[in-house]
Amino acid sequence: MHLKVHAARATTRPFQTRLPFRFGAVTITNLQRVLLSVDVSDEAGRHATGFAADFMVPRWFDKRPEFSPVEDVCHLEASLKVAVASLLSSQQRSATVFQHWLTLERTTFATKREDANEALVAGFGLALVERALMDAACRLVGVSFHAAVLRNLFGFEPEQVLPELAGWRLERDLPQHAATKVRLRHTVGFLDALRRSEAQNAPNDGLPAALEDDIDAHGLSAFKLKLSGTASQDLARLQDLAALLCSRVPLSDLRVTLDANEQYEDIDQLTAVLDALSAGVPGRQLLAALAFVEQPLPRRQCCAPGTAVAITRLNRHAPVLLDEGDSDTLAFSRARHHGWHGVSVKPCKGVFRALLNHGLVAQGNGKLFLSAEDLTCPPTTALQQDLALVATLGLPDVEKNAHHYFRGLDALSAPERDNALRTHPQLYERSGNLAQLAVHRGFINLRDLDAPGFGGGLDPRDAHDTLLLHEERA
Repeated sequence: MHLKVHAARATTRPFQTRLPFRFGAVTITNLQRVLLSVDVSDEAGRHATGFAADFMVPRWFDKRPEFSPVEDVCHLEASLKVAVASLLSSQQRSATVFQHWLTLERTTFATKREDANEALVAGFGLALVERALMDAACRLVGVSFHAAVLRNLFGFEPEQVLPELAGWRLERDLPQHAATKVRLRHTVGFLDALRRSEAQNAPNDGLPAALEDDIDAHGLSAFKLKLSGTASQDLARLQDLAALLCSRVPLSDLRVTLDANEQYEDIDQLTAVLDALSAGVPGRQLLAALAFVEQPLPRRQCCAPGTAVAITRLNRHAPVLLDEGDSDTLAFSRARHHGWHGVSVKPCKGVFRALLNHGLVAQGNGKLFLSAEDLTCPPTTALQQDLALVATLGLPDVEKNAHHYFRGLDALSAPERDNALRTHPQLYERSGNLAQLAVHRGFINLRDLDAPGFGGGLDPRDAHDTLLLHEERA
């Protein structure tokens, strides 16, 4: 399908956390969600609007200390504005979604690829534009994201980006049906209370505040554990978590990942933490359930000399996954030669990037892998597109944290909440006066996402949102 792009509009909305969320060196208490809509038409003259959304998260895309969190958000806004302006000024009047994306990808990273901070920021706007175009294409034809990928509606040509993927075709390497459920991997922030006795300052809103309450409420068995980067603190925290998790979750079901968010300059220090953890029985049980360690090294060191040797030592416990180091479209192709076996799937980094990395994994002889790592995707659009991508790739679990740190769908208006519940009754549910993500026995039901559009056909626009940009093709 070839699309002409006519206009784009972006708005923002504040989301307030119910609990503080700490990752890396920042504690989050509120975030701005950006919603992008793009108006397109096809060769037959049919018109549609596609949507994409995400939180503008400070101190993740760019961790340079000279910029404040407020400046970080401004840089993400600027990234979107640049991507939209480039899309609307392009001489490519009619093109496939992939051709539109490839033109923007080449201009986006032409001067940014060498600096991982700048590259991640620049890619944010590109990823939003990409998803909105995908959604519009799906809506025009009336198909789901999975069906669009199988019929190559987007015109995906992987060899145009990674020559090593010549001859590989994504649509031949996917199941005929999208996954109907996925296991939720619950994030445990470094400030999170583990037991009820530690949650005395938690809000009295009827929702779980301590990890043991989340386990009971949702039947959780998979967990992502945030690390602080200080070896002694991390060892004590992991020992405490091992004692709790291994006593409350059947060991045969337990799955754990660790996320250091770039905080170990010396990866051998983390290896020593895990060596020490293995001295106790609960620690050994936790390590037996450890699937991978996410981004322990700063992004600048991912492909530095000696990295592969240090990663090999850490691999005694678990393989290592690239996250922040996946800063541009070619990053995983480079990093896999330096000991990195996995790479995160995040729509905020790009869907085509995830599909390209899927191709590298498919050719990796079972040594490489993908994992879905949520960047606090807000409902509804961002959450649903994240889950639709996970369902298409058939990933076994997905990190999720917005369900815990934010109070259900409260940031949405009453009509938006009602529409979400009505349109996606298996994905969302009402509990008393609260509309929320439905999690049962540790799983999310994805059947509602097998509908026209990328992640379903909701119209997420609200007149009360704050206008960020509105541009039309000249």
